[in-house]
Amino acid sequence: QSNNIVQWRMADLLRGQNWAEIKKDLEAMSITIHKKKQWRYWYGRSLLETGNTVLGNQVLSELADKRHYYGFLAASALKQNVNLENNPLEISNTEKIELLKNPAAKRAFEFFHIGRFHEARREWNYWLSKLNDREKLAASRIAYESKWFDRAIFTLSKVGYLDDVDLRFPLAFEDEIIQSASNYKINPAWAFAIARRESSFMADANSSVGAKGLMQVMPATAKQLQKRKVTNKRLMDAKENIKLGTKYLKRLLDRHEGNQVLATAAYNAGPYRVKKWLKGLKPMPADIWIETIPYKETREYVKSVMAYQEIYQLKVGQKKSLFDQIVEMRIEP
Repeated sequence: QSNNIVQWRMADLLRGQNWAEIKKDLEAMSITIHKKKQWRYWYGRSLLETGNTVLGNQVLSELADKRHYYGFLAASALKQNVNLENNPLEISNTEKIELLKNPAAKRAFEFFHIGRFHEARREWNYWLSKLNDREKLAASRIAYESKWFDRAIFTLSKVGYLDDVDLRFPLAFEDEIIQSASNYKINPAWAFAIARRESSFMADANSSVGAKGLMQVMPATAKQLQKRKVTNKRLMDAKENIKLGTKYLKRLLDRHEGNQVLATAAYNAGPYRVKKWLKGLKPMPADIWIETIPYKETREYVKSVMAYQEIYQLKVGQKKSLFDQIVEMRIEP
């Protein structure tokens, strides 16, 4: 069974909240599919919904200590705190100094500091190609300390070291994001999560469909928000881009009566698609709605942003779990 077929079948059963059938289907799956966090979560939910509380709680508690969308959902379902599984890298100053002696490294950081990002990345990639994994990890720490956040994120991911939460989820452009989020009365953790998911904080990010900058704002959206054409130069300016991105988030939030799950889906897929998905919808729990979003890209996007926001809420000192709200939330047309 491919994961796509399973997804399609499960989405159908979840929409009808046919828990006995969901449980039966999941039990019949191959071990590899059954072991995936996604299906472990729904198996745990189906056990709880069909009255097998002991096993349901056991299945969810195995998931609940994972830093993952389904881990966070499971933790909230069990009324536990989330676990960030944070294991910071230990890099010595000697290692950093040694690495920075490399001419390509020097050139990369010089270009970065004068805002010539394209040349900076070229030098960075050349430098990185000469390093072993340990040196790459040290390089990502140096990038983070130099506020070159996207290189730190991409490099950790390349090496497969995913447990340094500060390096992977930096409070990048912190003053600008917190200020702008406060101006538009949205949660700054949400804005951090969107920027992290959209561009990994790469100020000059350019997508194949033409979205620009840190929060990947489309020129047409920027024009609509500002009621005039916005130049590419302004869209690529981190501060301006954050203003536009947060203003748009606020507009989407208002449009969806304060429902952040719907506003997040609309940021990715566009408000008209979300409106279409909600048409004639039977009210359902938010976790089911997210799981049954027709577009795979938007489905995964919403899961990522929600998980990232949970991490950022902890980082900015918010005690309340976003996932506690999600497990209680219902999506209505």
